[in-house]
Amino acid sequence: MKMRILCVLAAGVAAAAVTSGTAHAGAFALKERSAKAQGLSFAGATAGSGGLQSMGFNPAAIGLVEDVEISGGLSLIQPIADGVVNTTGESVDADRFAGLPNGYVGYRFDPEFLVGLSMYNPFGLITSYEPGSAVAADALTSKLQTIVIAPTFAYQPDPSLTLAVSGNIIYANARLTSSLLNLEGDRIDAGFSAGALWKPFAGTQIGIAYDNGYDLTLIGDGTFSATGANAVAAQAGNAALAGLAGVPLTVEANAALPRTISAGIIQSLTDDIRLMGEVQWQQWSVFDEIETTFSDIPGLTVSDEQNYDDAFFLAVGGEYDATQALTLRLGAAYDQTPTNDDFLAGQINSTNATNRTARVPDEDRIWLSVGGTYDVNDHMSLDLGYSYLFALDDPVVGLRNAAPGTQVTYDGGAHIFSIGGSMKF
Repeated sequence: MKMRILCVLAAGVAAAAVTSGTAHAGAFALKERSAKAQGLSFAGATAGSGGLQSMGFNPAAIGLVEDVEISGGLSLIQPIADGVVNTTGESVDADRFAGLPNGYVGYRFDPEFLVGLSMYNPFGLITSYEPGSAVAADALTSKLQTIVIAPTFAYQPDPSLTLAVSGNIIYANARLTSSLLNLEGDRIDAGFSAGALWKPFAGTQIGIAYDNGYDLTLIGDGTFSATGANAVAAQAGNAALAGLAGVPLTVEANAALPRTISAGIIQSLTDDIRLMGEVQWQQWSVFDEIETTFSDIPGLTVSDEQNYDDAFFLAVGGEYDATQALTLRLGAAYDQTPTNDDFLAGQINSTNATNRTARVPDEDRIWLSVGGTYDVNDHMSLDLGYSYLFALDDPVVGLRNAAPGTQVTYDGGAHIFSIGGSMKF
């Protein structure tokens, strides 16, 4: 059964299956795992610039714990995703405010061995459009909250080297709507991360880490709207399918999320000044297609192309101990998008639809960040960070279920405020 309209539905299902929070890093990846590293645009995060909070990037950061430490924070995100439709001049507003928590605990139960636990959000998206807008058939609401819980074990053969591994359990809860389809579902999956933290000599700290990504299968209950059911019936040449409107359906969408390799460095210039660097590679090319099945429509399997490219994140930053209690930070980063302008002509209704979608109107970005840490006493510290993100070019989306030639041009960016802290026992 060949129904091009279902390619649009499948793409929407898949987008909900693999997104969480608010997307503003490359595609729908999220980096807000450390208020401390936020002020550096996450430069040196793999090398421990976030302290214990760097466990969200490298499990070996637990090696920075002396005895027992608890750390965490909250990021408040206001994305910028306002668009203009080329054929009508209509303005569309996709951005929605969101908050992302993170938390970490580390315990040194032996001079050479540590255990801990991390909680963070690795991927994310919340976008929402008004009903009746030009993008309504492609997207209305896209929301999925994901949380990773990562038990961690580390071995420190000597004070200069920490080796660690974590088992990553991800929970995803999705909600997707369009003028054609409503979907809700959730999923639990597992992966792992490994890393090392090395201090080759005084004043230098190097970290490397690997995250194995996830293979998610979203299983949810979906319903067609009357418009969606009528479109399916027309495409299939089967008037009986119009009766699907409002009938609960079971939908399954499979998609892979990228592996990540990262490296960071912290280099002391003086007792008060340190420079940081970070490089991260994500294997977004595994997100090449989404295979979707509708168990209530036997024999139908839809493969929807995504054609993402592998992408890099590069960051530099520095911090200065202004006083014994106060540390100030600056950072900048280049965040490459894995989305692209390749056309998907012939796969779906619009002859100029692109791999970039109205659910993820992404482009290459620059991060500019400031932040600081105040040590309340020897056992407690408070962290603040702020980042402004802006796109290097206006993201352009060719709509997947609109008249041929319909495009939306967006402003892309975000304001991110992070607050956190640590307690040592």
